[in-house]
Amino acid sequence: NAHDENMIKNFKIQSTMSDMTLFAAIEVMNTIPKTELKIVNLVHDAIWCEIRKEVLMETANKVAKIMRKPSDLPFDLTVRLEVEAKFGPNLGEMKDLVLY
Repeated sequence: NAHDENMIKNFKIQSTMSDMTLFAAIEVMNTIPKTELKIVNLVHDAIWCEIRKEVLMETANKVAKIMRKPSDLPFDLTVRLEVEAKFGPNLGEMKDLVLY
């Protein structure tokens, strides 16, 4: 059926993005102090974090820089990935965060 065919077609890219997110999360954990950030969850191509309000912009931009091009990938990434960030007190009140 069409749904199964779409799943098969999307598997490679979704699997690769999931792996890249995991590599980025490991790099985030190894480079950003635990006093600034706590990784809460990884979902598909997203890293959900708790970041102290005082360091929100600085830390979110550090995470974005890593996610754009994780350093320990087992292959050469020739493009810079697009990254979006949101923030809020809970998932229902998230707002876009403008990254530099």
